[in-house]
Amino acid sequence: MFPANYLATGAMRLFCGIVPAICKFGVYLIADEDTTLDDSDRLLVYLAHFPAGTSLRCLIHYGQILNANKF
Repeated sequence: MFPANYLATGAMRLFCGIVPAICKFGVYLIADEDTTLDDSDRLLVYLAHFPAGTSLRCLIHYGQILNANKF
């Protein structure tokens, strides 16, 4: 699901260049409230691979962990 490709990556770069507040909010959702604690060099690497996609099997496993209350 959500595989990375040049179109999606290019669209994210363009979108984040135009509306950086929305991209900062996305970082807030996946990181923590205090962004000064985050390693900004690694964050750039993570965002360079966004959206990276995942497999359906991983999503099913994640749901199983949540349902078992072992998350």
